[in-house]
Amino acid sequence: MSAASLRLVEGGSLVDQAVHAVRTHIRTNDMKVGDTLPSEGHFATELGVSRPVLREAFGALAALRLIDVGNGRRARVAAIDGSVMATSLDHAVATAQISMVQIWDVRRTLELR
Repeated sequence: MSAASLRLVEGGSLVDQAVHAVRTHIRTNDMKVGDTLPSEGHFATELGVSRPVLREAFGALAALRLIDVGNGRRARVAAIDGSVMATSLDHAVATAQISMVQIWDVRRTLELR
């Protein structure tokens, strides 16, 4: 999928939709760690949204450590960071959104693959 075929999905905020579009771009273009993404401006034009929307989407993706961003350079696909998943799971258990039994079930499933 080229950037020219990007589209916003229905539902959610424009930022959420832009995050989804960038993640889809990474997957469908088989991008690897360190590959450079098109600019915020390019994505904004292709999606028909403002650059601030894309800036916020890139910020959200960077906070999840899915992309690396820096002043004066294009965003790149980031290496996986297990601490993000660990923090999310810890929060989910602490707030009773999931149980430790569910965590162990997922772990067991993953280990069997």
